[in-house]
Amino acid sequence: MEIGRLKSIIDCSLDSIECFILQISSTNAKRSVSFSNAYCLYDLIKDEEGLFWSFKFTTLFDEGVRFLSELKNMSPEELEGMDEHKKAAVRLLNNFYRSKDDIEKSLHKVLIRTEGSPITETDITTVLAEHLLGKLAPGGSYLIDAKTRNKDKCKCGCGVYPAFGSTGIGHEEVWHGHIDIILSSHRGIPEENQCDGIPVRCDVDSEGEDLPTTSEENEATPCKRSKSETEEISPGGKTVIEVKPPTTSTAKEDAIQQTLAQTIVFSLLQKQRHANFENYLIPGILITPHNFQITMYDAENDILLCSNEIPLFLPPDYQCLCQRAVVTLWLVLHYRMFCSGLKAVDSDTLFKWKSNFRMFVDSKWEIYSKLLKDSVPRFPVAESMYNWKE
Repeated sequence: MEIGRLKSIIDCSLDSIECFILQISSTNAKRSVSFSNAYCLYDLIKDEEGLFWSFKFTTLFDEGVRFLSELKNMSPEELEGMDEHKKAAVRLLNNFYRSKDDIEKSLHKVLIRTEGSPITETDITTVLAEHLLGKLAPGGSYLIDAKTRNKDKCKCGCGVYPAFGSTGIGHEEVWHGHIDIILSSHRGIPEENQCDGIPVRCDVDSEGEDLPTTSEENEATPCKRSKSETEEISPGGKTVIEVKPPTTSTAKEDAIQQTLAQTIVFSLLQKQRHANFENYLIPGILITPHNFQITMYDAENDILLCSNEIPLFLPPDYQCLCQRAVVTLWLVLHYRMFCSGLKAVDSDTLFKWKSNFRMFVDSKWEIYSKLLKDSVPRFPVAESMYNWKE
């Protein structure tokens, strides 16, 4: 395997990416609420000096960062003798950069609209899944919510008709809903009927926040990406993604809260399904045509994180994908292999950093810890909707 083209991007710095520690202040997680109506108000935790606590992305993904450092100096013989999972991951990244020019052209045909060629939420979701996220995810597989409207071929002209399916997660008595995209996050080799992954949700304001044109400035806002999978959503560990167009600051904050809700539910679902995970710090992604944020929830330690915004494209013309963004997405989508979790943090500190999600849901904790569902095509009406004493 030849990785010469990768050596120039392995050194790109990820030090500017911070993941801030959040503490929930109010939430409707006890109620029967869809993700689109979920709220999860939060505060950023501060230290004694009033500074915000955060993790460097490179600390959380230390195993991946060390692997990239080792990869740079590997001989051809060492590359061939590499673990099959890692070899598959490197091959994905290498193939991505081999076709990077074509990928960028496909993205821009859809993400940067011209006058008279409107694009829909589904168009954005499809092109991001097919030409960005899916090409960096293990197995290259993704699944888009079958309930999405205006299903059609990818509008970049490639002729691909995306994979649609049931992406519902949660429980009708509490938070629940359909993830826009589910992306595979398995170690690289399928395990029978299981597929690791990351949930992604694509939400576009249909009432009228315009997407950028070639003459407009690139104002980025968070969006969740949908993830893709082959069969089940929960098995193995997936990633949630929500896609958002440029919006007002209020809509942006709503998108972040909805992404946090999806990430919490998805992490709890992974813990419920998979007792063999080394850690349960599970990521989600909030993405727009211009940038993305990473959300993470540790279902074992009750730690909730959200990163700063990471630009997708380089200024000034925003035509070229940012190497930092590509490497970050690749690491996140391979979190089962590259995420180190919070094992280096002592128990007293973890206790201080709890998000308090379990405290807020108290009587509904059994549902969140034992009864969550996945691959749900349609959620029934919850009995608690008629029980206002709940």
